[in-house]
Amino acid sequence: IFRNDLRDFLGLKQDLPPMIPTEKKRKERSDERHEFFINICDAKHAALRQVLLQHGRDASDWIREFFIHSPDVVVSSPDYFVELLRRWGQDPCDGGVPPGNYTEEGVIQ
Repeated sequence: IFRNDLRDFLGLKQDLPPMIPTEKKRKERSDERHEFFINICDAKHAALRQVLLQHGRDASDWIREFFIHSPDVVVSSPDYFVELLRRWGQDPCDGGVPPGNYTEEGVIQ
């Protein structure tokens, strides 16, 4: 579906060739950089996590309610895209919440 949508968006006549998976090159992390990493799931970051989750919910709501309805926006697989957006308000540290537990307002039930 994505390749067809991309072809149509670009106005191409021929189908795009299949995408070939490539291996990601792993970058070695230096100990110097590692000292600045945090585990966002640590209890001491709970307040920050709540702020980030609220921003995720707000952004998701705006994208779903306004942005994707613009005539200038093309979304491949809109149902899947909306499902992914609804996950932006889920806390990854508590196992998340299945997408079906969200109302249209993005509130967890």
